[in-house]
Amino acid sequence: AKSSTMNTAVEVIPLEAGWDKMKEGIDKFTQIMEEDFRESFPLALHSELYTTCYAMCTQKAPQNWADDLYKRYGTMYEEQLNKTV
Repeated sequence: AKSSTMNTAVEVIPLEAGWDKMKEGIDKFTQIMEEDFRESFPLALHSELYTTCYAMCTQKAPQNWADDLYKRYGTMYEEQLNKTV
């Protein structure tokens, strides 16, 4: 009997491409927040961003971007706080 195998190849997400996608979502959330949440954050976008971030943080070294994303998020939040507070 011939066994079928699943295609388990996973696309590696480069840091800059993944961060660009994350930044688009962050910018969208910031816009919604600055407009007093008159619209909700799209669930599909949230799911896409969560999946992208999870994938980037669980890729095998040297393409594991967990530390890089953590630092970029920290910098982005600090800049946002300094801009608005």
